[in-house]
Amino acid sequence: MATLTQIVTSLRSRPLIAILRGVPERCIAPLGVALAEGGVTNIEVTFTDHDASQKLALLRQALPDSVCVGAGTVTNQGRLEAALEAGAEFVVTPHVVPAVNALALQSGVPVVCGAMTPTEIAQGLEQGCRFIKLFPAAPLGPDYLKALFGPYPELEVFVVGGIGRGNLEAFMRAGALGAGVGGSLTDLDWARPDYHAVTALARDLRSLIQTYRGPNHQVP
Repeated sequence: MATLTQIVTSLRSRPLIAILRGVPERCIAPLGVALAEGGVTNIEVTFTDHDASQKLALLRQALPDSVCVGAGTVTNQGRLEAALEAGAEFVVTPHVVPAVNALALQSGVPVVCGAMTPTEIAQGLEQGCRFIKLFPAAPLGPDYLKALFGPYPELEVFVVGGIGRGNLEAFMRAGALGAGVGGSLTDLDWARPDYHAVTALARDLRSLIQTYRGPNHQVP
């Protein structure tokens, strides 16, 4: 399992989080491998899936240690405890959850804290979260994100919710650190999944992020 420093470095240096929701259990490992081949080093399994713990464990077994596997939609302490037991290396929430933030940070696991308003962003930062997940990002738009950097110039934001190839560049130009991408990466025919297409799209998204990330987010 990666150290806290390694996980934070992975999120900052390759800030594309692949969000896996509703993926059949038999497809989870090959999908993870396809994403890793496309350069994705951060993969999130959402805990809205009833078998999320098993999927997270399967991913951890299938992937090298250079890929961080995390838990998403962690909305309560029970989900967090199940995620940590399954080997989650980072946690993502859809909104500010003080109990989850406190326990995850106490356990040495970074949190990408869901927020929409300035008040929620401030709460996440005050609770020790290193990263903010702006959600739902697509309806809010790049101009909304850009405005946030007035009062919060050091903010490290992952944009999540309706993000794909068509709007990622605009959000990166507005100052996003990176993005969490779900549907456009995992909208597959599970009877005949095209893993090569997933790898190709992952490469495209990573290239967009690296090309348009702002000067505040450049990696030495």
